[in-house]
Amino acid sequence: MARKKWITNACLLAAFAGFSALSVASDNYYPVELEARAGIDLQAYSEKTTISSGSLATDYDALVPSAKTTIKLFFSPQTYMQFAGMGTLYSQANKETWKVNNQLVQENNLAATRTSFSLQVGRRLAKLHDISVGVGFDQNKFTRSKFDMTAYGETVFPKSDSTAYTDDDRTDLYNAVVKEELLAVNLVGSYTLSNFFIDNSSGLRYKVSAQFSTPMYFRVTNINGGNYTTLTSQFDGFDLHTSAMLGWQFDRQWLLHAGIHTYYEKRNKILSANAQLPNSELFGAEAQVGFSTRF
Repeated sequence: MARKKWITNACLLAAFAGFSALSVASDNYYPVELEARAGIDLQAYSEKTTISSGSLATDYDALVPSAKTTIKLFFSPQTYMQFAGMGTLYSQANKETWKVNNQLVQENNLAATRTSFSLQVGRRLAKLHDISVGVGFDQNKFTRSKFDMTAYGETVFPKSDSTAYTDDDRTDLYNAVVKEELLAVNLVGSYTLSNFFIDNSSGLRYKVSAQFSTPMYFRVTNINGGNYTTLTSQFDGFDLHTSAMLGWQFDRQWLLHAGIHTYYEKRNKILSANAQLPNSELFGAEAQVGFSTRF
């Protein structure tokens, strides 16, 4: 009887120990992680091409507020689905310059907005390393207005009838509004090295990440008055995003962080029978602060 009671107590003790170990092992597992941050985005956009008069280059930069939100849904401690959305909070019209052979030919106002979404499936290879793949959606919108052509520009871009520009021509040009929309559906791959929420203790934390993507489908729509021009391409360019953050974890569920985030988007020239998109580059650097939580 005593032996039977001892075996029973041993089994109960083993079961309790197993249950305790399971509780400890799953104590740091939360099915949802949320990260939100906001700050200032320095954007620089340029286009380059060759025309009959020489090399044409445009240049534009702006400082605008931006924000990003990322949600991870864990199916297990190692596997998750990630949704991320980011963009500028409002557009700001800044000066864009056009130069041919480094000589100014035109100036205009340019207001730009960016919106980006991605859906990825990820795998946690170890405590610090995540990889993920998926699809992304990027949209850049440009609105150009108040065109002002220089005297040199009027010789580089003569009127179709070869007559001189008049004041009415210059007024019409100044009052014109041209809209351009760049839409990309991207194949995305990401890598992250992070000790955010590595355990439940408080302390200094870090996260660095890199993301590469290429447009499976890219479309440019140009709207000038009632005239629409559309160009498309596939796998013709790439995007590279990097991020570095430092933060402080307060407890098992809350963490504050600040960081620098950069992006570089390159699109190659697209030609059609009656239109073209020059080689274009978009560079951005964001300084942002935010928080992470899980539940």
